[in-house]
Amino acid sequence: MYGIGDLVGDLDRIVDAEKDPRMLIGRASENLRRLIVTPNAIPDEFLRNRNPSGTTRNLIHKHPTERYVVLAILWPSSYSSPVHDHGAWGVSGVYRNAIRVTNFVRLDDGKRPDYAEL
Repeated sequence: MYGIGDLVGDLDRIVDAEKDPRMLIGRASENLRRLIVTPNAIPDEFLRNRNPSGTTRNLIHKHPTERYVVLAILWPSSYSSPVHDHGAWGVSGVYRNAIRVTNFVRLDDGKRPDYAEL
């Protein structure tokens, strides 16, 4: 059974080996997919929603030199978030239920704080 420890070990190897962000994201995505299709791979302690009116971010693992984190982010039913940028590379997967994501393309040059033309 592929579990959290396996994912973390694979991510450690990937962030050490990959210099191309697209390859890093692709390989990390493949391993996350392996985790989320494995029944009971994420312990219940990380799947507890502590904020029923908003999101809960449960830290599963933090790389020792902060090259990545693994989070379980829980959203209540019908939750929506404003347009935002994560500011870093990332992969995501849905372990239970479903989410709808809308991706935007930024059209401006990004020089104005708190402003984006989409």
